[in-house]
Amino acid sequence: MTHNDTKIQIKAILEAWKPLADTILQQCSKIIDPPSELPLEKIQYLLNQNYLCENQYMNECIQSLVPYFKSCSSDDETPVILYVSKMFCVNKKNLSQNKPKVFVPKPRNEIDKEAIEKKIDIDKEKQNDIDEPVKKENEDVVVAFARVFTGTLKKGQELYVLLPGYVPNEDKIRENLDGFIDNNKYIKKVKITEVYMLQGRELILVQNIPAGNICAIRGLESAVIRTATLSSSPAAVPFIEQQPLEPVVRNVIEPVIPTELPILRQGLKQLMQSDSCVQVITQETGELVLLTSGDVHLEKCLEDLTAKFADIKIHVSSPMVSLRETIIHSSKKYDFADDDLNTVTVIVGPFKISVIAVSLPNYISIVVKQNYDLLRMIEEHTSKPDNKSLVTVEKTFKSQQTNAAIAKLKEQLKRAFCSKNNIWNQFSDKIWSVGRMNNSINLLFNGVADYKCNIYNESLDDDIRSTYNFCITNAFNYSCKSGPLCEEPLMNCAFIVKKYEIDSESIEEVKNNRLNAQTIANIQLQLRSTFREAIQKQTLRLMEPIFTTDIQVNTTILGKVYSVISRRHGKVMDAVGMDEQEKTFLVKAQLPVVESVGFANEIRKTTSGQAMPNLKFSHYEIIDGDPFYEPVSDDEDEEGIDVESAVRANKLRKEIRRRKGLYVDDQIVVHAEKQRTLNKKK
Repeated sequence: MTHNDTKIQIKAILEAWKPLADTILQQCSKIIDPPSELPLEKIQYLLNQNYLCENQYMNECIQSLVPYFKSCSSDDETPVILYVSKMFCVNKKNLSQNKPKVFVPKPRNEIDKEAIEKKIDIDKEKQNDIDEPVKKENEDVVVAFARVFTGTLKKGQELYVLLPGYVPNEDKIRENLDGFIDNNKYIKKVKITEVYMLQGRELILVQNIPAGNICAIRGLESAVIRTATLSSSPAAVPFIEQQPLEPVVRNVIEPVIPTELPILRQGLKQLMQSDSCVQVITQETGELVLLTSGDVHLEKCLEDLTAKFADIKIHVSSPMVSLRETIIHSSKKYDFADDDLNTVTVIVGPFKISVIAVSLPNYISIVVKQNYDLLRMIEEHTSKPDNKSLVTVEKTFKSQQTNAAIAKLKEQLKRAFCSKNNIWNQFSDKIWSVGRMNNSINLLFNGVADYKCNIYNESLDDDIRSTYNFCITNAFNYSCKSGPLCEEPLMNCAFIVKKYEIDSESIEEVKNNRLNAQTIANIQLQLRSTFREAIQKQTLRLMEPIFTTDIQVNTTILGKVYSVISRRHGKVMDAVGMDEQEKTFLVKAQLPVVESVGFANEIRKTTSGQAMPNLKFSHYEIIDGDPFYEPVSDDEDEEGIDVESAVRANKLRKEIRRRKGLYVDDQIVVHAEKQRTLNKKK
């Protein structure tokens, strides 16, 4: 209290009155429920009880685990269940067994004797010195961050690692458990080598951890990449996995010295374990691609990779941003039912098929995205109908929960399709297929009047066309993977099959399944071209990923922040005043991911380090400009055209096509007749 600064005096009084650490701990104890009082809704969420499946044994396993979660028992009879939320690296010095021991000085004669022996050994090493590379020992170890929900985790215990996608099988578990584990990629058997209690930066080695505690585990680095559920019994289900942020920036990464490729692969594996937002894929060409959430995230990943995990020199390509392609209509009252001009008809083999591509309204795609997993499950489900006299029957599900969810889904879809009272009213129950990408919603609709086929119905063999439905759905999914602009995935597109007929002369041949494999492959190939042609007949646009950023700035540098954002084609959404005395504002803005490279560094330099932006992926947004636009001369009329957006869209399209090795219609030589071809000798 003797300090002259009053702010420091007040801070000292407040710290003595209510220390921050003690206050936070008390609030956590007061607000957060104890492990023994885990709410039933939380248990159902963790066990993914809302997951809809027809596996009766899986549902029984979920129900049998609920009482153990409620009681949070640590008895020996209780099965051990814990969840690994992440893997992280820790320095070996922070492990309790590696802490320096209490030093006890040795007698003087022993110290002198050891010094003489050490000197002799050093002299021998100098005589036999051979220049061999010294391998640097890795000072970090990978441990798992986990919470024990039931039972007691013990050192040396053998547990089963249940990865997302694991489904227990009662018969195989009972008959041959070892064979079931060997042939199933979603379950592994591991041995817990060490168990630690977490105390700040230190890890204290213990023998066991009872239920309700958070701990660190060694021995899982080879079995767990990011997250996993560990259980003492294979008759369990994996916990629901939180979806990480979608990586939108890609960089090809390779070592400077090709022989160090195995070291790079191992380093990338450790990077994936430590960062849940990182993905690493291997392309068909053998290139390693690093997927990150942005420029700042990429810098941090490369720093960790070179300094901590791999310790080698690497080459990193320029960033590759994942775009999307979509369709727009000039009029909101566009009626595709009577649009024969943009309908593509093809006669392939014995079939005559007509398809039109249209833009899928945003209010429909939102509902489909929210229920994507359920729609995919309905489409893939097959059941044996009792009444085979009908042409189509509704699919049956054993679970009452599934039936209730489907009924609710139908109501949501009907409400969404009928909300605008337009042409989409009649298509709520005509969804034929859902695209395979859950982050890019595309739908296939059945608009054939005499063919009742949708994801809710089971098509019977009485209608010959149902046997070859896969040709249309395969062509649809292939077309959604790559659009015509620059081979990027489609988004918010719908394909409507208007006509699906069989030639009367070929009915008997199709009935007897006389179409050979080559004919079927040719049908699918031509249908792919048909779907692409249907897309090309519409107005195409590119969609780019958008970052949202929150920047806390002072009024003196507010204009500088605005100028940096506008220069990178960003938009300021809001500027909220936070403190009138300090004159600080919270600027909320949107920035295209393509323009975000170097954004953080530029804004720091411009504001002298006073502004620190954070970038987070938000959504995909249409670039309002023709991607085929070419600048015209000044005397031509360009009214009604957003020239800046059009030039930018055209530039992005060409850059992506060049990167992928696709044809680009660039004029290499301009005004060739004006170029000098002969030397001018004076």
